[in-house]
Amino acid sequence: MGLHRIFAAAPVLVAGALSAVPAAAADTELNAITALSRNLVLAHTFIQVSEEITKENNGLRIKYLGGPEVTPPNKAANALQRGVTDLLHGPASYYNGTIPETDVLLVSERTPDELRRNGGWDLLEKIWNKQLNAHILAWYEPVFQDDASDPGRDLYNLYFTKKPKLDARKGIDLTGFQMRTTATYRALLQALGSTPVGMKASEIYTGLQRGVVHGFGFPGVAITGLGMVGIVKYRVDPAFYKGNNLVLINLDKWKAMPQATRKLIEDKYRAAETRSNVYVGKEAEKETAALKKGGMEVIKLEGEAARSYHTLAYDLIWERIEKRAPGMAAELKAKFRK
Repeated sequence: MGLHRIFAAAPVLVAGALSAVPAAAADTELNAITALSRNLVLAHTFIQVSEEITKENNGLRIKYLGGPEVTPPNKAANALQRGVTDLLHGPASYYNGTIPETDVLLVSERTPDELRRNGGWDLLEKIWNKQLNAHILAWYEPVFQDDASDPGRDLYNLYFTKKPKLDARKGIDLTGFQMRTTATYRALLQALGSTPVGMKASEIYTGLQRGVVHGFGFPGVAITGLGMVGIVKYRVDPAFYKGNNLVLINLDKWKAMPQATRKLIEDKYRAAETRSNVYVGKEAEKETAALKKGGMEVIKLEGEAARSYHTLAYDLIWERIEKRAPGMAAELKAKFRK
């Protein structure tokens, strides 16, 4: 499908550019949480922008309460829905049970800006409004970008302690492999022949070390933070799936704010979308270098094998959308596929 370099880039925004919005907001303080740990690279842009908004002293303050240590990731969306917190940044996959349509973010072939132009963003907004009582402010880290002119590349790869077999039809054959999985990867890992094993991210290192699992899927950042340098021996390219970290605000809170405040907060968080992609892209390169230095070999699939592998990953998600959200599948395809 050739989807791993599809995201068109907007101009890179440096921190100072966020101050371009006029100070016209009413005095407002919003509580914010992340479904990811503060020290995780994927949470950094949201936290940084939140701090910048407060420092600008324009009447809008964001009070960051914390990450999983404050609210368990699987309960963060519910906290937002009930108004326990005002703002949430985190993976939409954490509340896939509430909104099955979150899967479409993983396989989007359209950038956030393209979706805003073609009506896809309005479709997401309608779903999130109804099912989570949330308004979508921005979509962070859908891809890795080297700079603003880089079209971007997908976020997820499979990592291994032993070398997988190559397969002309599927790219790789994982028969006999036990793989740590989440709902995001389960269908793909099963289709590749592996036995999925559920475990927390914090348990992956021990699982690999003891041979309980032979590999795992993960975004290309935060790998070194899991202690993977030296233990991960192989990574398979191309990457697959987009990131699905959304910045959300409680819909009741959103509706209650003056128009000037709503414009200010939306402009601020939206302005950093490309900035987040470039930031995590640079961090991913650092992580790859560290893993290679520790002995990791990149297995780069080519030609038909690469296309088959990538297409399989995407098709399985679309099949899941069609099964779990049949009433929305056709409309989502019309907006998110090219």
